[in-house]
Amino acid sequence: MKAVILNSGAGKRLSPLTDDMPKCMIKLNSKSILELQLEILADNCIKDYIITTGPFEDIIKDFVKESFPRLNVTFVNNPLYETTNYIYSLWLARKNLDEDILLLHGDLVFEPSFIVKLLKTDNNNYIPINKKISLPKKDFKALVIN
Repeated sequence: MKAVILNSGAGKRLSPLTDDMPKCMIKLNSKSILELQLEILADNCIKDYIITTGPFEDIIKDFVKESFPRLNVTFVNNPLYETTNYIYSLWLARKNLDEDILLLHGDLVFEPSFIVKLLKTDNNNYIPINKKISLPKKDFKALVIN
């Protein structure tokens, strides 16, 4: 299984925090979101990664290569990040999507137990939904039918 981490956006809604760095590099306590993600995934035997990049490609690449040199990471740049979305980034990465994937947004923060539970599910397709929050007006929306 490969983990696909989408980090190709500009993160404009979090400006000024993201004026000079991607959302995934925002620190929570002492670690960046990307660092937390990679640690949890690596601890759960995820060995292969595809990380999409956009305007902050060098920051992301340098961080991963320096902090996680043993991980097998393929970087896929989306040069059209300003006018496209993560679906286009996935399309650019399509030749690397040759096995099951765990798809994550680069600003997703989660507990290690969440990944353990997710990886143990028998479902081939699994979308976790928090029913306690309302859906945002602008972003991805889904209707789940039992």
